[in-house]
Amino acid sequence: MAEDVIRSIKDGNVVLEENGEIVTYKENEFYPQHKITSIIRLQKEDFVQLNSNQKYLTHFNLQCADHDKGEIYALPLILKHGHFDGKKEILPVLSFKSCLVVECVEIKEHLNYDELTEEDFKYSFNEIKNVDQLKKAILRRYEQSLPNLTEEKLISLGISVTKLKILHTWEEHLLNL
Repeated sequence: MAEDVIRSIKDGNVVLEENGEIVTYKENEFYPQHKITSIIRLQKEDFVQLNSNQKYLTHFNLQCADHDKGEIYALPLILKHGHFDGKKEILPVLSFKSCLVVECVEIKEHLNYDELTEEDFKYSFNEIKNVDQLKKAILRRYEQSLPNLTEEKLISLGISVTKLKILHTWEEHLLNL
């Protein structure tokens, strides 16, 4: 398996669009205040497929996802893409409106594509139901955010699989804070 690629600087900030304004929050304040561990950012193509009536969702990521079983995550929409060229990072602008809040129930990391099973695709997005479709989705997601990596390099990095239990919408989550 390929050596882990650094995908961000992890400066500790999250950038949101709120009421037409771009606002930056410190993750170590925003996440605890909202009772989430972290976020899993989704592109529009994936976000529009979210369904709060679903029981589970499988999310695929490059190499490793840094998700932990039992932890709570929000799935915000990427409004404006960010990128990381290996040195400088521009954070994406996110929206939490109508996003889902989920619990990680299973995580598998550093997998080759040929190690994936039918079960891994059971709860994935509609356009990701096999390895070829997954590779296309990975390229769609990461060609913009990691412009310094070739298509071949992105695919060679392998994959992680996170199975998520859907708890409720962000708006329902906020009512329970």
